[in-house]
Amino acid sequence: MNNLLISENLKEGLGHKLRSPLNAIIGFTGTLLMKLAGPLTSEQERQLRMVQTSAHDLLRTINEITEESRPEEAVIPPFVEAGCRQRRATRILAVDDSPVNLYLIKSTLEPMGYLVDTAHDVTEALASATNNMPDLIISDVNMQRGSGFDFIETLKHDRSLKSVPFAFITSTYWNADYRTKGLALGATAWILRPIEPELLIDEIETCLKSKKED
Repeated sequence: MNNLLISENLKEGLGHKLRSPLNAIIGFTGTLLMKLAGPLTSEQERQLRMVQTSAHDLLRTINEITEESRPEEAVIPPFVEAGCRQRRATRILAVDDSPVNLYLIKSTLEPMGYLVDTAHDVTEALASATNNMPDLIISDVNMQRGSGFDFIETLKHDRSLKSVPFAFITSTYWNADYRTKGLALGATAWILRPIEPELLIDEIETCLKSKKED
């Protein structure tokens, strides 16, 4: 019985501990394949594709062990070079207590023409949003100083910020109950990490489109 309890307790934190570094591996591999950091040789591209495929294989194994999965299994997208997708300047506020996650978001979005502001906690995020109104907020859920749930509840009670589209992004909360809670609080999207840069951009464009339709 004790061994079973230990196994279950370990499994609870396993998803987060393994998906977080995988988010960086998959994310930065994707930005390199999109040539956001510069051109690649054919051999570099071939090797990065191998890393990308292996990382997704590992992610599927982690999901099997933790008995969690995306609503639809993510497909590795064909890479699109930055010049093919650049858009007008749109301000995104990214909120996360992980410097690596924030750097990955900036490295993905800024070469595509987005303006990216960053904040490490809810207090910083509220100050940033008040001083520079974003077109979209993308926030982690579990942070050391205030949760994403607390953040969105505060925003929805602020007359000047309540209409800003809000997307959660998380490597921890894959359970559908958390997604339901986030959407009920007013989030436009619930994004699961790790995620390919191309798919993250698609999610962001969908959120921005929803604002226009409103």
